[in-house]
Amino acid sequence: MKASVSTPLALTSQHCTEDVDECRLQPNTCQNGGTCSNLFGSYVCVCVNGWSGPDCSENIDDCMTAACSPGSTCIDRVASFICLCPHGKTGVLILRRYSELNIFDIFFL
Repeated sequence: MKASVSTPLALTSQHCTEDVDECRLQPNTCQNGGTCSNLFGSYVCVCVNGWSGPDCSENIDDCMTAACSPGSTCIDRVASFICLCPHGKTGVLILRRYSELNIFDIFFL
């Protein structure tokens, strides 16, 4: 995920014609393994899987799209989730996709 951050126009050199590299000026601008790319007057963070936001500091809530069974509890992690089974139930979540129909079946083993 990319997030662009505008900064006040910062130019350097005798005639103020060279763009300031915000990524070098603030080496820890992008968090959690994100990569900083300098732009004219700003920068952009390219976040690794599981993170978002202008500085890659926001954990994406994988439970928003999780396929936990009804009654189970979803626990969000970074770029993954865990389904906690209700009392008296157990199993491993298996998600099988029928590619030609784009239909999903959920099984507990």
